[in-house]
Amino acid sequence: MRGRLFFYLMADAVSRGRENFMRPDGMKQVTYSLVAGGQNSEEYYRDVRRFADEVLDRASRSLARTVEGFLRRADNRYRWREDRVQCMRPRAEYHLTMVGAEIMNRAFRADFTSADTRAVLVPGCMRGRPEGECEAVKVQEGLLCQGCLSGCRVHQIRAMGLKHGFQVYVIPQASDLSLWSPRPGEPRRGVIASACVTTLVEGGWELKRYDVPAQCVLLDYSGCRKHWHREGVMTAMNLRELKRVLSG
Repeated sequence: MRGRLFFYLMADAVSRGRENFMRPDGMKQVTYSLVAGGQNSEEYYRDVRRFADEVLDRASRSLARTVEGFLRRADNRYRWREDRVQCMRPRAEYHLTMVGAEIMNRAFRADFTSADTRAVLVPGCMRGRPEGECEAVKVQEGLLCQGCLSGCRVHQIRAMGLKHGFQVYVIPQASDLSLWSPRPGEPRRGVIASACVTTLVEGGWELKRYDVPAQCVLLDYSGCRKHWHREGVMTAMNLRELKRVLSG
């Protein structure tokens, strides 16, 4: 059922190219079909409802407690803030983004694996030191870690990059992702970007708009001072998942 649902949602991408279906009226050359060879689209909607129930009911119970507890505690604090829409999303939207991120990775996988070089883009909240103390060097695409703190998560990913042949860039908020667009005569760079759940898919579409071969790995938790945490906490990503995306 899951494979069929992915096919419904991303028919032209996940199925490795556009498919031609016969619509009920006999017309050819449609790019996708909710009918998919049946008499009507009822099976599609049944599958979608079952899949949504499974995600919402059987996914991480700790996520449910964390999100809903945050929404209760933070309602007044975010009442007049411009980032209220981003930060106060209900749990169902978190799950929607998580599933959407996986679908996007599958859809864009072939383009990413054909890239000449690879880079990992991480948010500033992953640094172990605040902005004034971090020794990262500014370059056109972002910030390059200099390894000033062994316990810094960015430094740990940088060490992986030195071993496996990829670069790591810290990307400040509101950075211009068009800088990663392919340039004539230069190697085509594929990127793996990490961000919190509420912004990751939006960034994925932006990279797609600039023709950047991309994959994504969610942050394990949110913690930036600007949006989520009063003092700010160092965030992290799952390094095994990063290795899987890099090597798959």
